[in-house]
Amino acid sequence: MCCANLIVTNHEAQHFPSCNLSKNGLDTSEFGIPDISQLLFDRVLCDIPCSGDGTLRKAPDIWRKWSGGMGNGVHRLQVQIAMRGIALLKVGGRMVYSTCSMNPVENEAVVAEILRRCGGSVELLDVSTELPQLVRRPGIKSWKVRDKGVWLASYKDVSKYRRTAIVPSMFPSGQSFDAETVVPSGLDENVVPPSNDNEMENVDSDHVNEPSEILASPTDALEMEDFNPLLSSLSQNLMRSTA
Repeated sequence: MCCANLIVTNHEAQHFPSCNLSKNGLDTSEFGIPDISQLLFDRVLCDIPCSGDGTLRKAPDIWRKWSGGMGNGVHRLQVQIAMRGIALLKVGGRMVYSTCSMNPVENEAVVAEILRRCGGSVELLDVSTELPQLVRRPGIKSWKVRDKGVWLASYKDVSKYRRTAIVPSMFPSGQSFDAETVVPSGLDENVVPPSNDNEMENVDSDHVNEPSEILASPTDALEMEDFNPLLSSLSQNLMRSTA
């Protein structure tokens, strides 16, 4: 397309490379930007791999392939990709986190984990006034995680044999079994972005064929409410870097 301001890359998103502007003595002042070593972005669209269960109407084959373990298996990768996107944002930049899934493990849980890791450096923005005709629905604040045909209300309910597959950040509180502090999802919380690609867990679980109550315990719900009103309107929000 002969676009001078377009770069096409082919990388795993969680390892998206840093672009050095001043390498080889390049004078960046001519572009109207400070002489910095890394290119940061004003906008990032984080459209991540997901289970795709929100596309059942147009992709009926998913009905035959879907299992509860699909969302669990991509959760940690989703967090890694989102954290890399935030690491590439300028202060004041915006990132849109997007899935085509309805599973809270892939949506609310990921956004909550991002906010836990980033502290006050990012905030959730209400964009309900934009595209007012877009049909929206509030996010949820509490949920259970399904693993091997069992609903789990919190991480303390996870068998020790399943803790490599089911991690604390999948649950509303994000807390581990034996600690009151937040435990990241199998990654070093001091590394942003992650330096290594954790392998996705291939979790096979029974299909959910029966209706089931998915609200978590009152304790988990209260812990989630500490995140300002953030997840009450998750589907209407995007993230902004503040520091």
